[in-house]
Amino acid sequence: MTAPLQYIAATGRLVIRDATTVPVKVLLDTDTDDFLCVKPSDYRTGSQVIPQRVASSEGVDGSQVVVDLSEEYFLGTIDIPNARVVRGMVKFESLSDPQSGDDIWQKAGGSQLAFINGVSQTTVPQSDLGGFNRVASMGFYSLYVNELNHLILQERLVMRCRDRGSPPEGFLYRRQLTVSYRILIGFWLNQYFSSLPGIAYRGPAGRSTGTSVSLTGDFGYAYSGRRIGVAISSRRESGSPGTVPTSVTIGGVSATLHASETDGVRNGVSFWSAVVPTGTSGAVVVNHSVSTFVIASVFAVANLTTVTKSVSSSSGSNTSAVSMTVPDNKVGLVISASSFASEYFWAAPPVNINITIPPTRTDWTSATFVHEDYRTRFVVDSPSEIRVNGMHSCAVVRRGAGSVTPTVIYRTRAGAAVNGTMLTMGLVLN
Repeated sequence: MTAPLQYIAATGRLVIRDATTVPVKVLLDTDTDDFLCVKPSDYRTGSQVIPQRVASSEGVDGSQVVVDLSEEYFLGTIDIPNARVVRGMVKFESLSDPQSGDDIWQKAGGSQLAFINGVSQTTVPQSDLGGFNRVASMGFYSLYVNELNHLILQERLVMRCRDRGSPPEGFLYRRQLTVSYRILIGFWLNQYFSSLPGIAYRGPAGRSTGTSVSLTGDFGYAYSGRRIGVAISSRRESGSPGTVPTSVTIGGVSATLHASETDGVRNGVSFWSAVVPTGTSGAVVVNHSVSTFVIASVFAVANLTTVTKSVSSSSGSNTSAVSMTVPDNKVGLVISASSFASEYFWAAPPVNINITIPPTRTDWTSATFVHEDYRTRFVVDSPSEIRVNGMHSCAVVRRGAGSVTPTVIYRTRAGAAVNGTMLTMGLVLN
C-alpha cells in the first residue's frame, strides 16, 4: 500500500490517500474527520478571585435563608473557533481561612466540587423544624469555552442557613477564594479557522407601555468590545399597521438596527445591538412614534457583522413558522410576537385577572434553545372575554443546523391553542 500525504498550506488541510485502490481511498482528511488538535501554544494558566459569600438568619426560630447563585467570570477570549477545554488542573485557595487541601491540584475537566458540608443539628427544639440541619452548603466550579468563544469560570453555589433557636442567629460563610488553573485548549480539525458569530442568552429585559419605555437588562460579565443584542416585540396600542422602534439605547449607548419586520395589524419585531464594554446590567430604552406595548430579551453576541432575514406572519392562527438555512459557520435567532389572541371566556370577568388566569406557554420545533420572556399581558375586551394582549418568545438555532423551519405554537398552560395575529422573524447571524 502507498499512502501519499498531501498538505494544503492555505487552509492547513492534511489528506492521506491509498493509491493502490480503485477508486483511490481516502484514509485521512482533516476537513471531514473529527480530530482533536492541541498545540503547545494553547496552554493557558491564571487565577480568578471569587468574593466571599454569606448566608445568615436571625431573630425567628426556624427561619431559613438560602443563597442560590450561578456566576460567570470572564478569563479571556480564545482565538480558536469551536475551542474547548481538553484537560488541565485547578486548585482552590481560601485567602482568609486557609485549608489543608489548598495546595492540591485537581483535574479541571467538568465541574469540580470545591466544598460540601452540613453542620450539626439544632440545639434547641423548634416547633416547625426541630432536629433539621441548621447550615449546609455546596459549591461547584467549572472551566469551559462558551458560545462566544470566551474562556469562562462558572461558580454554582447553594448555601442554606437556618436560625437554630438559641442564640437567635446563624451565619454561614464561604470565604473568599482564589481559583488557579492550568489548562490545555483544543479544537476539532474539521472546523472553520476564522472568527465565528456567537450568541448567548442573558435574560429578559421586561415589558412596559408608552412611546418611550425604559427596561432593565442583565448584560452578564464585562469585557472589552462586548456587544449586547436586544430582541424586541412591539404591539401597537391602537391603529395599524405594526410598528418597530425609531431608536434604542443599550446601557446608554445608541444601538444599531440589524433587522425588523411589521405586519398589517399591530405587531412588529426587531433586533438591535450596541458595544457596551462595562457594567453587568443596564437600561434598555426603547422609543416608538406611537404608544406601544414593548417586550424585550437580552443577548450577548460576538463577531456580528450582518444578518440574513426570513419572515412569516399569520392571522387567526396559533402557529407561525419561518424557513431558514443556518450554515456550519453561522448561528440563528428567531423572534416571535402575537397579539389579540382570544384565550378565556366567562359569563363575567374574574375579580383578579392576574391571579385567575394561568400563564401561557410556547411550543417550539426545530429550535435549539428556547427563551420565553415576559410573554403575556391580559386585558378585558368585553364582559365575557379575556384576551392575551401581546406575546413574545425567542429561540436560538444552533450553528450548522442546516435548512430548518422553526415553528412556534402559542398555548395555555393547559394546552389549549391561543389564536391571534402572529409575526415571526428568523435571523442568520453572519
